[in-house]
Amino acid sequence: MARHLRSRISQLTGADTAASDDVTGAADKGGDWVLEYQSKNSWIDTKALSAKDYGYRLATITVTNNSDSATGSLRDAIATAANAGTHPGDDEIVFSGVTSSIQLSSELSISDSTGKVTITGPGADKLTVSGNSASRVFNISG
Repeated sequence: MARHLRSRISQLTGADTAASDDVTGAADKGGDWVLEYQSKNSWIDTKALSAKDYGYRLATITVTNNSDSATGSLRDAIATAANAGTHPGDDEIVFSGVTSSIQLSSELSISDSTGKVTITGPGADKLTVSGNSASRVFNISG
């Protein structure tokens, strides 16, 4: 998928692009800084990516259902991102096949004390997150 997405972005924007098909990040976390797919006529310097003092890996956590608290839920993804032991550093939360509404029983607490968390949804026309008029949706601290 990374190869096809990289290729399409390059076609649409005319930009030089690169993508990885494995874990990207620090070697002691099971990653590397090699970008296996690059634009055909370009050379992208990945040395700039190999931040020697960056001891983490880049993580993408996928929400797979619209449950409030089950495995694969948004709440579960936020808890996983907050766990510095398993996902230190910056994390991105994305959605796969989740549409309609997520009805929360309590607010979702996000802290950036272990790294930045980015949540990328499928769009407001496809998914909403509701506090059910009982609580706010997000409580962000850090």
